[in-house]
Amino acid sequence: MATFELTEAQATAPHARLSLLAKGIDCAHEIRINGQSIGAELERSPADGSFGEFSATIDPRVLHTGANQLEIHSAICVGDIDDFEFV
Repeated sequence: MATFELTEAQATAPHARLSLLAKGIDCAHEIRINGQSIGAELERSPADGSFGEFSATIDPRVLHTGANQLEIHSAICVGDIDDFEFV
């Protein structure tokens, strides 16, 4: 879980997007902001082990002024919990 802060202007913007870099992803992982699924899964990274870009549109109604929480729930696949890195 990661916490991020938004100003009132950011939290009330008409559009929102989550962008990050990730590597080592073998399965699809659910992404939640403030406890609500964003409707997109973190599911791909480059096969060569490098970081790849992930970007998804977010319903701005899940965001609020001040502290917000980002959660990525790691999935179990191939008999183990998929470990990956993101920035």
